[in-house]
This record gives sequence, structure tokens and C-alpha cells, in this order.
Amino acid sequence: MKDFNGMKWSDLTQEEKELLMSEARTVDARNGQSVNDGECIVDLLYPYSVSGRVVGGEIIVDQEAVIYNPEA
Repeated sequence: MKDFNGMKWSDLTQEEKELLMSEARTVDARNGQSVNDGECIVDLLYPYSVSGRVVGGEIIVDQEAVIYNPEA
């Protein structure tokens, strides 16, 4: 798989975004609990994450958000 670490969300193709979001879950960085509304960390396809938010049940990632590997 391609190394997405350090890439901006806007640098990805639509297919890459869909692949990374295929197993997405939203988490509160302070306590690790699931987030249903508001700012969060989006855990993408393992091992990647990105900052985002949930609005009306939809996960939103800003185009300038940087993807990172929390295990690196």
C-alpha cells in the first residue's frame, strides 16, 4: 500500500479517500470515546489517522488536514 503519512487530504484521489475511509471511526482524542458530533480524530484504514469532525452524522476532513501514522 502507498505511504500516506504526511500527505494532505487534498493530495489524495477520490479512490484513495474512499479506501482510507472504508474503516473510519471517530474518536475523542482526550478520552478515546466515540464521537457522534463535533471535533475528533478520524481513525482511517490502519495505521492512519487525520483530524476531522462529525456534522449531522457525516465525517468531514478539511482539505488541508495532514494524514499521520500514530505508531510512527
